[in-house]
Amino acid sequence: MKASGSVSVVNGTTTDKKYTYTIKNAINGFSITFKNENKSANARIDDIQLVGERPSATVNLNASGYATFASSKPLDFTSAEGVTAWKVKEVDGTSIGFEQITGAVQAGTGVLLMGNASTSVEIPYAENGDELSDNKLVGITKDTEISVGTYYGLKGTSFVPVNAGTIPAGKALLPAEAVPSSVKAFTFVFDDVDGIRTVKTVTPDEAQAIFNLSGQRLPKTQRGLNIINGKKVIMK
Repeated sequence: MKASGSVSVVNGTTTDKKYTYTIKNAINGFSITFKNENKSANARIDDIQLVGERPSATVNLNASGYATFASSKPLDFTSAEGVTAWKVKEVDGTSIGFEQITGAVQAGTGVLLMGNASTSVEIPYAENGDELSDNKLVGITKDTEISVGTYYGLKGTSFVPVNAGTIPAGKALLPAEAVPSSVKAFTFVFDDVDGIRTVKTVTPDEAQAIFNLSGQRLPKTQRGLNIINGKKVIMK
């Protein structure tokens, strides 16, 4: 994304009898230096315009085309290419309510990104952004130790409970307190036009469901071929 804006002289120093001025750009956070070769104390700099590429964050999408993300800087989704951003607006016992983000968000905002599988996308930084007051995702902007059972995190196309350990900076998590205790995981269901639409919840009982080849549910595994969590498992 292109960024432009007026910049001004913020200091002046004398270097080898030449006046050196440091120009700081408030948007991009970097500086350039102008040297007055005429050695004149009356030299001045007016109305400098700085136009260039605004720095951006690089995010890797997983093999299913998803990633959670949070940045220590505001993010601008108005012109992000190859990816859409979503907030978690509500959670109940049957679904998660997602809402697409189309503007700039403030630093630390947790988002779910959706794009092409196994690709890297660039999210431009913004000068500032809006607070998403109804977003249930928690942004992690520095390495953070968490306890078991406190958060759900992204795995493939699902939000699943996260084990205890260190969550690296740049992720977003769903607090366990926002999820009904009967739900073991949320699996995304989406269409090709509007993005994420609904989710399927998996309860502990469903997660451990065992069936035979005739489709009959079994109280426990039996010798031979079993269908466990939709996968064929041979028990000896």
